[in-house]
Order: sequence, then structure tokens, then C-alpha cells
Amino acid sequence: GRIRKWYGTLTDIEDRKRAEEKLRRSETYLAEAQKLTRTGSWAWDARTEKMLYCSDELFRMFALDPEEDLPSEKIWDRLVPEDRNRVRQVCSEAVRARSAFAEEYRAVLPDGKMKHIHVTGHPILDEAGKVFEYVGTNVDVTERKRMEEELRGSEARFRTFVDHATDAFILHGEDGTILDVNRHACESLGYSRDELVGVALTAFDPRADTAHMQLIGERLASGEVVTFETRYRRKDGTQFPAEVRVREFRQDSRRLAISFVRDITERERTQQERERLRQLEADLARMNRVSIMGELAASLAHEIKQPMAAAVLNARTCARWLRRDVPDLSEAVDAASKMVDDVTRAAAIIDRVRSLYRRDAPQSESVDLNEVVREMASLLGEAGARSSVSIRTELDPGLPPITADRVQLQQVLMNLMLNGVEAMRDRGDELTVTSGRTEDGEFLISVRDCGVGLSPHENERIFETFFTTKPQGTGMGLSISRRIIEAHGGRLWASANVPSGAIFQFTVPAPQDGS
Repeated sequence: GRIRKWYGTLTDIEDRKRAEEKLRRSETYLAEAQKLTRTGSWAWDARTEKMLYCSDELFRMFALDPEEDLPSEKIWDRLVPEDRNRVRQVCSEAVRARSAFAEEYRAVLPDGKMKHIHVTGHPILDEAGKVFEYVGTNVDVTERKRMEEELRGSEARFRTFVDHATDAFILHGEDGTILDVNRHACESLGYSRDELVGVALTAFDPRADTAHMQLIGERLASGEVVTFETRYRRKDGTQFPAEVRVREFRQDSRRLAISFVRDITERERTQQERERLRQLEADLARMNRVSIMGELAASLAHEIKQPMAAAVLNARTCARWLRRDVPDLSEAVDAASKMVDDVTRAAAIIDRVRSLYRRDAPQSESVDLNEVVREMASLLGEAGARSSVSIRTELDPGLPPITADRVQLQQVLMNLMLNGVEAMRDRGDELTVTSGRTEDGEFLISVRDCGVGLSPHENERIFETFFTTKPQGTGMGLSISRRIIEAHGGRLWASANVPSGAIFQFTVPAPQDGS
């Protein structure tokens, strides 16, 4: 019973060990790959409807224990009921048709989390051509679904923002073919989105010819944001003014452009209305000057009558010197020269008055404020005298000339001085007009009367259009005067005079190089 010899064999299993190691590495790589891609693999018996194989990742995907038996029914139980019935039907139809299938469904885990899973199955046929097994994969697409949902929500929000924008957005290619539009573009042009997509800009923009589009393309290629105004034609044939801003951008290798179109009908209407109001204001200012001329009629007659009477007297004197037996030419020439001076003075008075009511555009020129005050004091002297009001001036001789509209400043002074004269009518008082400087260096003109004065609530209201305290007043003079002064960069206000009356004052900026 003792062992006398050993007999044995040596088998080289290096290849087998290497293959086993390679297989283990392959299985490890596959498991890691499935884990990274959230992909589980499986095998399913089509005849018994039992799971033949489940990868570790499939167990993790459904929160199942890999130590337990293969989870055929547990996987079905995880599916949302309406998805479960649909997937079972898809599988049954695939078995009957011996075809592959692909489907997505939702699964609810024990912790309440929901997963979206994409399943694919491939049939394996037996020798008779019948399906006996399916192999496939389950891919966890929950994150992809979440991102898709966020993207759809983002796109919906962006589309809502674009559609509710106050401008029309038109996306087009280099050739001007429209690729997309927002809702405002459809509403502005009267077309549906389907009618606009695919057509050229020339369908509604008469200016968008080949040359125009080429010029726009060159400017866009240089990086410029092109802005221009045009007129767009609606579907019904009507047109509206539009401001267009075009910006280029690239999508992959394509050069695209987006046009932001704004309907500027209201802006044009506003500009036209502003111009109409400006013209109306100018007309009202002129009417105000013309209406004042009625009050100056007596003064004008007196001023013109004096030089004309002097001219007549000098003409007679000249004739008398010439009719002498021995004409005295020296005296005649002297009388004739005086006659020319008198007529010239009368013509100057007429020109000065005409400047007050002519309809000219504002003219900026060098103006001596003191000279304007003296002109108005002289022109209104007779009107004051007829109301028993004398006009006195106290002028600062150091005021340099300013750049202003002489006629408009004459109008302001005329309004203020005539108001003062009327406030003191038949009282035998004095209207004082002074010039000087404020503490800030501005030029200040004051018109001081001793009339009935203003109540506290009237100090500002008198500058409102159509507000007046005079029975025959229009309520235009002071309103227009304030606008004129403000247009010159100054301000006009009123205050009480002590012991009675009112003071109207206005400032204008001193010249920049003034002392």
C-alpha cells in the first residue's frame, strides 16, 4: 500500500490565465463604462418572460440588490403604470414581429425619485427562426431629459420675450431671404410667419434691391451695426416709416443678419406736431406783437409826425432861400441836408417798428441791452405820457454787447413796459427800467412800476398761457416773454414792489469773454 512512484503531467496554462485576465479586465472596463454612461445591459427569455442576465449597473439603475435573484417582476413594478402597459405591448409586438424595439419610459424608485430610461432590445433567433431571447440595454436619460426640458423652457421663455418685444425681429441670410420672424413683425407687416419665412426682404422693403443689400453686406462685414430709415409696405399695400438696425452674426460657417425694425410713425407724427406747435407759437408771438401795435399807434404817429413836420419846415426854408433874387445856395443846401436827416429819422422809426411785427426767423446778432432799453423807452414814451406815466432808465454803462435776437428782446421789454404803464394809468407815477448784473455775473433787466401790484398767487400764474388780470388781455404776452428769455438761457420772474406795484425782472447770460 506504499507509493513507489509518481506519474504526472505538466500543462502550460499561461494562455488560459492570460485570457482569463483579459476577460476580467474586459468585464471591469465594461462595468466601468456602463457606470460612466449609466447604461445597464440585460438578457431576457422571450418564452418565459424571465430575466436571464442583468448587469450591475441595471441593478443600481432600479435601486435593486444584486445579491437577490434576477428582478424580472421588480423592474416591471418600478415602471409608471401607464408606461408599463405601453412597454409590455411594445415588447409583445416585437416578439411577434421578431424585430428589435426601442422605447422610453419612466420609473419611480423607492425614495420617490423618478428616472427616465431608454430601452433597446435585439432579438436572438433559434434554428427554427423563432425568437427565444432578447439582449438589450437600458440607458438612464434622466439628466438628458432634464436638460432638454430646461432647454425647451429656455427657448419658450426666449421666444416669449422675442414675441413680446416692441420691435420687429427679422432673421435673414446674406441674400436677404427671411429665415425667422417674431410676432411683432407679423403684426406690423400683416403677414403670418409661414408667409414671411422663405421670402426676400424686397417683398415689403422697396429699398432692399441688389445694390442696397450689397452695400449693407459690405458695412456689416466691416463690423458695423447698420442703421437706416425706410418705408415698409404691409400686405394690404399701406406703408409705414421704419427705423432699421441690422447686426451680423455667424452660425457655424453661415453669415446671418438680424434686423430690428421699429415703427416710427408715432415719432414722425410727434415731430410734425412739435414743428406745428413751434410754428403756432411763433405765429402767436407775432400776433402778440401785432396786437401791441394798436396800443402804440398814437406814439408812432407822434414820433413820425415830428421828423416829417421838421422835414416840411426845412423843405419850405430851402425853397425860400432858392426863391430869393439872389439865391443863397449855402443856406438852401443846409436846409436840404436837414430835410434829408429828418426823413431818414422817420424812415428809421418805421423800420424799427416794422421789425417788431414782421414774421422773420430768430436772428442772433450782437445786441447792446442798454440800447434796446433806450429804444423801447423812446418808442413807448408817448404811450406813457398819454397815461400820465413817465419812463425813467437807470442803465449800467459797463455792460458789453451780448449775442441775442434783438427783435425778441424788444418784444419782451415792450410787453413788460406796457404792462407797467397800464398798471399805473392816470396815477402820475414813474416807470423805472434798470440794467445791471446779478451776483452770478448775469445781465439783469428790471421793470419797476408803482401800480396795483400782484397778489401772491398771481406771481407765477401770470406766466401761464391765456391767464390774464386785464379785462381786454389775451394772456399771451408774459407767457411768450418767458419762453423767449428761457430760449436765450435766462429766466423771467415777477415780485412785489414796495410800497406798491410790481417788479418784472429777467436775466440773460453774460458773454463768455465779458468782464
